[in-house]
Amino acid sequence: MSESTIPENDPSANVMSQVFELAAQGNLCYDEMNMVANIIISLGNYPVAALLYQVWLDNTPSPHVANVYCDLGDLQAFLGNIDTARQAFLRALEAFPGYLRARTGLELCSIS
Repeated sequence: MSESTIPENDPSANVMSQVFELAAQGNLCYDEMNMVANIIISLGNYPVAALLYQVWLDNTPSPHVANVYCDLGDLQAFLGNIDTARQAFLRALEAFPGYLRARTGLELCSIS
């Protein structure tokens, strides 16, 4: 088992499957996605949280995309994926030009 998977016998596996299905359908609201992502992060399963952010972003039109791209960028930078983090911060800036959080994240990626 890799660290980015949930064992099939884990009771949360069915719930996670449903969450990802809703995200893939564009039917998971921002607040619900953010709550689940934060729980996943608190459990230390960062790759799964990053995947949830990406699936949600790929399928959900929302005014919150810049914030979620920054969340994804922060997480990718934490994981050491600086190029992927940089791309997330750039996407945040595309969605919301001048977003200070995205500019700061992008600058920090340049330092790394």
